[in-house]
Amino acid sequence: MKKQLLMSGFALATMFGAVGAQAAEISITPRFGLYFDNTEQRQSGFGGIETTADTDLADLDELIRILDPTAPGFTLTPGEGAGASTQVLFPLFGASVTIGGERTQVTFTGLYGKATGTIRTITTQTLTLEAFGFEATDQLVTATTGNSRYKRLDLELTAQHRLNETFALIGGVRYERVTGRGTFTGTTTSSSNISNLISLAAGDGDIDIGIGSQAQTFINTSESETYSIRAGAAAFVPVSRSVLTYVNGLVHLSHSPASGGTTILTTPDGQVSTAESRIGGETAFGPDISVGMLLRMSDNVALDLRYRGIFYFPISGPRSLDDPRVNHGLNIGLTFSL
Repeated sequence: MKKQLLMSGFALATMFGAVGAQAAEISITPRFGLYFDNTEQRQSGFGGIETTADTDLADLDELIRILDPTAPGFTLTPGEGAGASTQVLFPLFGASVTIGGERTQVTFTGLYGKATGTIRTITTQTLTLEAFGFEATDQLVTATTGNSRYKRLDLELTAQHRLNETFALIGGVRYERVTGRGTFTGTTTSSSNISNLISLAAGDGDIDIGIGSQAQTFINTSESETYSIRAGAAAFVPVSRSVLTYVNGLVHLSHSPASGGTTILTTPDGQVSTAESRIGGETAFGPDISVGMLLRMSDNVALDLRYRGIFYFPISGPRSLDDPRVNHGLNIGLTFSL
């Protein structure tokens, strides 16, 4: 999917670039942006997170099979969950390079930034043990809170062809990459059915009918990528000889490949375990809208001020259509024509 999106976008840019041969001009625009990202606020998809078997479960399976060689052993099934977080605010720094003439232009933009965010989550899991001719099930509820640090890279290739003084066609491709690392504290609460079954099988008559809990520390790392193809149009309204306002309205088709993460868990008594998690890929569509103003300060210098919003409505993957990812924020650039 990502390869097809990029190839289609490059073909679109090539088509625009071939329209109307003209003497090429070059401009460079240092840029600064403040973008909000609501990824951590999305509530759907918790049940679609897949986890690999923990080494501790494999060790426990071996111990169970000493007592019952034919036992199927343990099964861990992720359940639903919920999270609470503010939107992550990314200060982004970078630049744009534009090549072209008055009618047709091709622009490459790169932005990079870091951010922090506070996250609170509640997740559920079901742990089942089949052994000794019985089946015991425990419900595990884990509540965590902590801070994450993020790094974000945005790359865009965009072509624009002016139809007249008022309208233009726009198209191109976009790539996003976000990595995260967080440290969390949490408590897991569960019933005691499995431990009671093991105690009975081992000849220990002690039965715990209460609810158990255990404090933990988590270190979690994650990475996600998004590939997009975009097409649409722009409208320009001159306010004066030096001020031009504009609206860019595009529709995008995006794909985020399946992404994974690693969680390192440490208990108060020093026990350490590692778990891998994975969430399925997502295909999304939506509007990409910018409203801005271009202020010409001299023949070779102009100030570009815009507000942009990109909406990603899932059409496949673990997330629901009514739980879109949204990126929006302010972007400022100072263009120098060479």
